[in-house]
Amino acid sequence: MQGDPAWYTAGKRPGEGRTTGREGCFVKRYEYKAVLVNSRFGIDYEKKVDAMVDEWNELGRQGWKFLTWANGAMLFMREVEE
Repeated sequence: MQGDPAWYTAGKRPGEGRTTGREGCFVKRYEYKAVLVNSRFGIDYEKKVDAMVDEWNELGRQGWKFLTWANGAMLFMREVEE
């Protein structure tokens, strides 16, 4: 019939057979970790820096990514696997 809405001529009602856009979607979840750095500096600066670099490399191997500095701490985040 001429003038009928497209959903009528397609044999479907409005919204029928359509998704709302939320089905199958998911929200990524993250966890956060704070690593204090103020107390690590001292007399043997090079040794302490090497120890911090080793720790940061280990965090990277575990999937942690640097996020920001905040109040004497480095903040890291990683996606939570479910």
